[in-house]
Amino acid sequence: MNFLFLVFLGAAEFQPLLVAFFTDDADENIIGKSTCPKNSISYQVSLSNGHHFCSGALINKEWVLTAAQCFNKIKMVYLGKYGIDGTKRGVQKIGVKYFFIHPGYNKQTYENNVMLIKLKRPATIKSQVSTISLPKHCPPVGTQCLISGWGNTMSNGSATSNTCGKSENTTTGNPSLLQCLDTSVPSTRSCNKFYPYEISPSIFCLGSRGNVNKSFQDEVGSPAMCNGKLHGIATSGRGCFLKNKVHLYAKVCKHVNWIRSTMSHS
Repeated sequence: MNFLFLVFLGAAEFQPLLVAFFTDDADENIIGKSTCPKNSISYQVSLSNGHHFCSGALINKEWVLTAAQCFNKIKMVYLGKYGIDGTKRGVQKIGVKYFFIHPGYNKQTYENNVMLIKLKRPATIKSQVSTISLPKHCPPVGTQCLISGWGNTMSNGSATSNTCGKSENTTTGNPSLLQCLDTSVPSTRSCNKFYPYEISPSIFCLGSRGNVNKSFQDEVGSPAMCNGKLHGIATSGRGCFLKNKVHLYAKVCKHVNWIRSTMSHS
C-alpha cells in the first residue's frame, strides 16, 4: 500500500534526514564562477528556514517541485532572486500552504526523491519570475542540460575533503549571484562507474561539459533544465562537480503522472 505524506505548517517538528556524505546543511557546494545571466533562470526558487538552504523549480503559479530531503525545514519560498543576499526589488516572498512528499520516497536510496510545495498564494508571473514546463519524455544520452544553484563556492568543511575552488566569500563560501553549469546526460554505464547500484528508474546522473575552472557542486533541490523542460531535481553529490564526473538527479519524467495527479486533487 502506498502512503501520501502531507505535511501541514504548524505540525510537530521533524528531525533532519542525515546522510553520511552530506554537510550539516541540505545545501551543497557550488564550486567556481559560472554566473547565470540575469533572469535567465527565473523559474528557480530559494527555499528558506531563515536563510537559503535548498532550491526548487516553479512549475506553475501555485506549485514548486523540489527534493523530498528539504521538507522538514521550509518556512518561506522566495521567487525572482538573482543575488541570494542582494536586493529584494521584485522578489516575491510567499508562504507554504502544505507539502506533498512522493509516497515512494526512500531516504536511504533517494528513490523518488521529489516533493511538491503548494504556495499560500499564486506567484505573479513576470520577467523575473516564470514557470518551467514538465517533460513529456525522458532525456536520451547526450542531451545537453543546464544546472543552477546558490550553493557554496568551496567544499572546505563539507563531508568531502576536497578543496575545489576559491570562495567568493571566504567566510561563508556563498556566491553572490546564481551560478550555472552546462552538463550532459551520460550513459547509465558511465553513471554506474561513479554510483554502483544507485542508478535506478527514478534516478539519473548528469556530467559536466565545462572547464574544470567552471565546475561546481549542485545543491539539493536545484533544477536541471534540458531542452527547455524540467528534467532533474538534484539529490546528492559527492565531491566537486568536475569535468568527467557525474552527480545524481531525480528523474522528473518518471514522476509527471504523480505530479499532475497531486496538483489536480489538491
